[in-house]
Amino acid sequence: MNLDELLQRLRRVCTAPDTSREAIKSALEDLLVWLNMPSNNSDENCRKVDVFVATQIESADINRLPEDIQGILFDIGGALHDTHTSPSIAENFASTPKQLLDRVRRL
Repeated sequence: MNLDELLQRLRRVCTAPDTSREAIKSALEDLLVWLNMPSNNSDENCRKVDVFVATQIESADINRLPEDIQGILFDIGGALHDTHTSPSIAENFASTPKQLLDRVRRL
């Protein structure tokens, strides 16, 4: 899958009325595995994911999702963009691609 497909899948599972925790975890993990590949871990891609999550997912009614998943989505849409330009900020919020992947795998 390419980045756009991964993002659309994540949006679908997060906003579907009958979604499951496992479906969201799987979509997040696939996205973050992709983003952790050295060839994909760029400032441009981190910013694209950040903006997409902030505008397309967080703006939807995600309050019905489990708090731990909401927290990860909030951090993706709020601090992932700092990964390359202000890495200490992204690290402080556990929001680098690696940290986010580790968090998702602990769900």
